[in-house]
Amino acid sequence: MDQAQWAQTEIALLPTEQIALRPSVQQKSLSHMPLETLAASMAREGLREPILVRAAAQGYMIVEGNRRLMACRMLGWREIPARVQPKDVSDMTSVGEIFAALRARPMGYLDRAEATNRLTADFGVPRAAIAQQTGDSAAHVLSLQRIATLDDRTRDILRQERLPERVAEALTRVVDAESRQRIALRTAKERLDIREVELFVEAANRRLPGAKHSGKVVSAVRDARPYLNALREVVAQMNEAGLPVRFDEAQEDGGMTLTIRCRTRRRRSQP
Repeated sequence: MDQAQWAQTEIALLPTEQIALRPSVQQKSLSHMPLETLAASMAREGLREPILVRAAAQGYMIVEGNRRLMACRMLGWREIPARVQPKDVSDMTSVGEIFAALRARPMGYLDRAEATNRLTADFGVPRAAIAQQTGDSAAHVLSLQRIATLDDRTRDILRQERLPERVAEALTRVVDAESRQRIALRTAKERLDIREVELFVEAANRRLPGAKHSGKVVSAVRDARPYLNALREVVAQMNEAGLPVRFDEAQEDGGMTLTIRCRTRRRRSQP
């Protein structure tokens, strides 16, 4: 959610019992801070930042701040300050309503992706017509619709960690959902740039059965860190798959020596 959207949301004191966690958020939390620690901090200092919700058919649905809401309930608080977004795209029931929302208010790319995808999937509106009505290019509309088809967990990470649209675009090229989620979390944790994300995407796809090289020529770069990170990711994936691999890095004057060791299967001797 960008600053323009944030400024246009209303702040209200909402009953905690009327706010529902998103189902995919309930399955696994993105934060490593124990909930009890967060609750203790809130008990001492109060809630520093309102949560973000959107109006639902019944009550409200959490967008950002699920752990703050859970900590609030743990403390027995009956109300919580919240910023309220306008009606969700998924609750809109007509082509005109969705187009009006796309034109009338600023949207984050995830909401825009859901809106453009609904226009085609639910109402049969061609991408060319969407592009004409919204001012987007047909290629951008297609990219947004691909983002809309990402799994719920990946979209939750993108939203809560506020990762940029280019990262989401790169993740649409990863076939395996678990790999997408791992790359998204690593991008947020290590603040990877798009170049590094692209390398992790390529590494994830190469380990899939039947994967083929793209044949693209990659231009030379002066910074070796993206390639080192990609190597570390491949080694980690091999170890996770049960193939013991050792990766040694030795600093030397003016450079590094990288050594990768793995066992090869010995051929059985002929009788």
